Amino acid sequence: MSRPNDAWMGHFVDVRPISANGAFRMAACRDARTGRRVVVVTGDRDVDTEAAGTALERLYWAHSTIAHLAIAPAVEFAASSSHEPHVVLDVPAQLDLETLLGLAQRSSFHRVEHGQGDAFVFYLREGLSEAARHVDPEDGGPVCIGALGQSNVLFARDGRYWLVGLGHNVALCDEHGRFGARNAFAAPEVFLGERPSPMGDYIAIMKFARSLMGFMSLSPPLAHLVKGQGLGQHLELLKLILWCETRVLGAPLHQRASVEEAVDVAWRIREILGTELDLEGFRATAARVIEEEGEFDGDDEVWGDWWIAPDGSWVARAGVRRELRSKPMRLILRALLEARETRPGAMLRVEELLSAGWPGERVRRRAGQNRVYVAVNGLRRSGLGADLESQDGGYRLSPAVRWVRAAAPTGPGAEAAPRSLQQV
Repeated sequence: MSRPNDAWMGHFVDVRPISANGAFRMAACRDARTGRRVVVVTGDRDVDTEAAGTALERLYWAHSTIAHLAIAPAVEFAASSSHEPHVVLDVPAQLDLETLLGLAQRSSFHRVEHGQGDAFVFYLREGLSEAARHVDPEDGGPVCIGALGQSNVLFARDGRYWLVGLGHNVALCDEHGRFGARNAFAAPEVFLGERPSPMGDYIAIMKFARSLMGFMSLSPPLAHLVKGQGLGQHLELLKLILWCETRVLGAPLHQRASVEEAVDVAWRIREILGTELDLEGFRATAARVIEEEGEFDGDDEVWGDWWIAPDGSWVARAGVRRELRSKPMRLILRALLEARETRPGAMLRVEELLSAGWPGERVRRRAGQNRVYVAVNGLRRSGLGADLESQDGGYRLSPAVRWVRAAAPTGPGAEAAPRSLQQV
């Protein structure tokens, strides 16, 4: 591993650009302090430094506050130091969707199945829905992204993907929030300077999804209707599609349907088509394209196994060991590990983590939620990062990573750890 003095901004090595929109740049690299692959977002040298710093701070707030498997988690914000302002996203992404689609055109890939493409878009929308449940500290409204483009979605070599751009859309906007030259999909009022809304975000992702149709194999009934065929054979489906056109995409602002109504229609369309969401299939397809045509580092998983102490007192990976001083964090980690071993893929609810971390205590609901939130963030800062996943108010240790319960106070992942360990 490179020495910190040889690294970008002191500790980032193996740096590879992902994208640049003129105001902000995203780069894949490895954090020499932890060995984890991360994405670093910085402002361009020619931007308004103060405005860029504010934008990055807002990006950090949103991506460190809003937890969802489709949203890239932020773990560090450097405002002013000997290095340029930057945000660190704890994801092993190495390319964006724009690059992935370019690879797909060169590979043996044909099109993703309907259920796979639907799952890709579905979980992005779920991430935006989770964001809208949070209050933007700047104006008190719901957190919205406003516009979507191909550079908003980052991919790892194994097909996992994450959304970037909440708080400040660094993929599409300059440091002042103005749209650049990249293709962006948004509700009309957003381009006119109006504040984004949850329904506007829904419209943005619908337009974004339609732009990807050339890479999808649509379900036959839907493909027929798009081509203007078999209109009389699929009347209900036709009515629902027209409803989307007139009540969502083409409706004046004050006449639009609600997000809830649009979601219900989307589920009804899936029922008629008989399709199911296939997220793992989508990831596998994306991974195959990247493997066939990409020229990316092949050691993403060298840091793979997590070792956990029997009592949850430490975690270790790749020779780096982190001690957990907080008893609730230890107990919650043990509960998550037990669930990972006995119920792979299951999410533990906040109430379950509260009972695990503070056994026998009775606390008010909001206070309990805050306790769990603080403990989970502490575990993520201890190094677990995005490997501690969250969705729909539940938490789990990532099924994509191997978790090993150490059989003794020291484990294979900890033997080579330095003596000066980070205490959490």
